[in-house]
Amino acid sequence: MEDNEDFQKLKALLFSPDKANVELAKTLAESQNIKEISDLYQQMESINRFWTEHPLDGYPKETSRMIDYFKRNGLSFFKNYTVREIPEEHSFLAPFINKFYIWYTSLHTLPKGLGMFYNIEKIVVVGGPLTHILEEVWRLPKLTEVDLTIGKNFKWDDNVLLAKNLKTLIVKGVVYPSLPEELPQMPNLKVLGYSALGDPKDAVQLPEILWDCIGIEDLSLFGKTILFPVGKNFEQLKKLKTLELRRINWDKLPDTLLDLPDLDELTLAILIKLKSLPEWFSKLPISSLYIYQCKFDNAFEIIKKMPNLKKLKLSESIQKKVIKEDWENEFKDLELSWF
Repeated sequence: MEDNEDFQKLKALLFSPDKANVELAKTLAESQNIKEISDLYQQMESINRFWTEHPLDGYPKETSRMIDYFKRNGLSFFKNYTVREIPEEHSFLAPFINKFYIWYTSLHTLPKGLGMFYNIEKIVVVGGPLTHILEEVWRLPKLTEVDLTIGKNFKWDDNVLLAKNLKTLIVKGVVYPSLPEELPQMPNLKVLGYSALGDPKDAVQLPEILWDCIGIEDLSLFGKTILFPVGKNFEQLKKLKTLELRRINWDKLPDTLLDLPDLDELTLAILIKLKSLPEWFSKLPISSLYIYQCKFDNAFEIIKKMPNLKKLKLSESIQKKVIKEDWENEFKDLELSWF
């Protein structure tokens, strides 16, 4: 029946966001005795009842609008997420769902059954935090981006290597989040984000495994608890093109940034303890520089020496006695903008 042209036309009507089309599909299915369409609609109603009891963000609570909702929103929870397991009948929705988003979960884990949604490309968990992730999640064949808030005792294991297409991993955690030991073995991983959300008194060194991720092209570091790196650090990441340092309590920048030949974009944001830019900063090969809510006593003098700079975005208060017009006159040949 799946290959039947009439069936496919009725199925398209059934999956339409237009309630009139859905009713037409049901009527035609009855008149033509196409039981499969009636069965599909009953399954849709059952799924709709489930999500009416476990409301998603903005869920319409109408069977006729259900498919369109999942196409646009995926599985998105903006309240305390309490679903422990998604029933197997929801595999019906698998073609339409490509992302899974949780604002907060008190369960500290993702639901069982996520593995059935083979089209999921992106998973985001903003708060919780998580203590582990089931193997079926890492097995999702199209998973390319994972953004997690994890607990201090989060358990990584080698199942992370099952995410063969993973390109982006963003890890956030109170005090200091861990990273999987298998990270350097993930050849397609290009974007890595690390956010430590704790108090400075809990300051720790970045996980050493980070510096072994030599294929990383985009790295963002966030957190007052992150200590200035000692031993091997940025010079290991020869393929790094984009770097963001945000809310980090360093009073200097590591000169190993000079050892990154492909570094093209740099963001410095809310670096309270950093009072000036080092002289070597002018030798960086970057073409794009973004400085947000930082105050440097020599920014103007250093930045104007940068030979490859094409794009510059600044906070207006970046340097005392250097007004906005001074920047605009000096850098009139660049793409200059302001936060």
